[in-house]
Amino acid sequence: MHSMIAFSSSILVPARTKFRSTTCSVRKTRRCIASRLPPPPSTPSNTTEKAASSPIAESTQPPLPPETFTALASSFGVFLFGGLLPLYLSLSSHIPITDFTTHYVMYLLLLGFGTLHSGLASLRPLAVKYIGERLYRVLFAFLSLPSAGLTITYFIAHRYDGTPLWSLQGVPFMHEAVWAMTFVSFLLLYPATFDLLQVAAIKRPRLTIFESGVTRISRHPQLWGQVLWCVAHTAWLGTSFSVVASCGLVAHHLFGVWNGDRRLRDRFGEVWLEYSKRTSILPFVAIADGRQQFKLGEVVTPAYLGVTAFIIAAYMSHPLILRTVGALHW
Repeated sequence: MHSMIAFSSSILVPARTKFRSTTCSVRKTRRCIASRLPPPPSTPSNTTEKAASSPIAESTQPPLPPETFTALASSFGVFLFGGLLPLYLSLSSHIPITDFTTHYVMYLLLLGFGTLHSGLASLRPLAVKYIGERLYRVLFAFLSLPSAGLTITYFIAHRYDGTPLWSLQGVPFMHEAVWAMTFVSFLLLYPATFDLLQVAAIKRPRLTIFESGVTRISRHPQLWGQVLWCVAHTAWLGTSFSVVASCGLVAHHLFGVWNGDRRLRDRFGEVWLEYSKRTSILPFVAIADGRQQFKLGEVVTPAYLGVTAFIIAAYMSHPLILRTVGALHW
C-alpha cells in the first residue's frame, strides 16, 4: 500500500511547473536541458512517510463504504437497546421490582470511557502537531487506562446485579465453552500483528493500515473479539446487568469501526479505499469472496505466544481478581 502511494506520487508532475527560457547557448546546453526536466522521483520510503504524515484534503476524501455506516447505525441501535432494557424490566408486571441504579452507572462509565477513548483518538492529528506521536501515545494511555480499570472493576463488583434472566452455569461443558470463547476473544482483542513497540511508545507510533494476520479475516478484529467476550460472559452470568454492560461495550466497538475507518480514510485517502475493498468488517466475507487470502504463518508467531501466555495468566489469576474486587464492597 505504501509503495502504491510512492509510485503514484513519483509519476505525477505539477501542472504549474515553470521552465526556464528555451534559448540556450552551446556551452549551457546541458544546464538548459536539465532545467526543463521534472524533479527526480522521490524514493518509496520518503513518499510513504509524507503520505502518512499529511492528511488528505477534505474535498478529495473518498466516501466511506456502506458497511461502515451500517456499523455506525448498529452502534446506536445496540446502545439504545441496552439503555432501555432496565426500563422495560422495571415496568414488566411479571418481573419482581429491582433496583437498576447500577445498570445506569455502568452505562455512564462506559459512555465516559468510550468518549474519552474515541475522542482522544480523533484528536490525534491535531495533538501530534504540538506534542509529537510518542508523547501523545503516553498521554493517551495515562488518561484512558485508569478509566478502563475503573469500568472493569465496577463490572466485576456488580456482575450479578439486576434481574436473573437465565441460568446456564450448570449446563455440561458450559464452562469449557465460555473459556474457549474468551481465549479466542483475547486473540482478536489484542492482535499481535500490530507493532507492540509502537503500542508501548518505544518506537515512534504511527497511524498504520494493517493487512496481515487476523486483519485479513476482518479489518476490525477487536470488534469481534469484544462480541465473543460479551456473548461468553453474558451467557455465563445471565443477569440483566451483564446484558446492559455487554450492549455498552459492543456499541462502543461498533462506533469504533466507523471512527477507525474514518480516521484512516482521512489520512490515506484512496489507498485506504482500495484496502477496504480487499477486506471486510464481517469475518471471513472478503476471504469467501476471493478478495483476501488468509495466511496461517502470519498468525503463528512468537508475538501470539506472548498473547497466549497473558491469557493463561489472566485465567489463573481470575479467582484472585474476583476476591480483590469483592473486598472493595462497591
